Amino acid sequence: AACCDPQGVFDRFGNFFLVYLGLHYNADLDINEYNVYLAMSTDGGQTFPTITQLTTSGTNDQPSLAVGPSYLPGSDSIWVTYNNDDRIAARGALVSGLGSVGPFNPAQEAPGTRGSFGNIAIGPAGQVLVTYQDGGDHANIGPSRIFVNLDPDGLQSDTTAFGAQITVAVTQVGSFRLIPAQSNDYGIDAEANLAWDYSSGSHKGRVYLVYTDAANELTNDTDIMLRYSDDSGATWSAPLRVNDD
Repeated sequence: AACCDPQGVFDRFGNFFLVYLGLHYNADLDINEYNVYLAMSTDGGQTFPTITQLTTSGTNDQPSLAVGPSYLPGSDSIWVTYNNDDRIAARGALVSGLGSVGPFNPAQEAPGTRGSFGNIAIGPAGQVLVTYQDGGDHANIGPSRIFVNLDPDGLQSDTTAFGAQITVAVTQVGSFRLIPAQSNDYGIDAEANLAWDYSSGSHKGRVYLVYTDAANELTNDTDIMLRYSDDSGATWSAPLRVNDD
């Protein structure tokens, strides 16, 4: 049964991809198990005849997906990232046309600190960048670090996986920080997200990262911050505040 955390995206061929968590009750262990599923539609979301199960461990959470270029001319790629028992993992596949998706590569984990609340983006040459945050010393409040890992050639080689963990920022918004507007058991997190610039302009190849921050661990006045990188995530700019309050 579909459970939670859905995300959808169209590719340039007209495929609509929907990633979500599926719920299964394991009666033998008396626990709920969560796996990542990817549904594909070729008619704008009217029907989803193809559903692919991407994980089997049952300890998965917070999937995210991206479409973009690949190393192969005429083909694009789709990538899905997810939390697998507090490790960020990702799988990708080539897309060659409407309804034409190749097999997904084996799952690869981003090395480094355990983390969650991941996101993923595909670069103009098919490279793949994942981002996520750790729990920090005060997992429910903050501070928390935001990381990225780069796979420099994406689907071109299964032997070239994600590289070393890079710290982008320290945020005062932890994994489950309660604020008046979100005062239930979950609260908010930094919710880092990535976007790559495919344009022909002066910033072609620049990758952006947006996240939530605050002046300290106690204030409820949170801000949306933006950083950018011109070297595929190796180094990052100083933060720019997006909101103007």
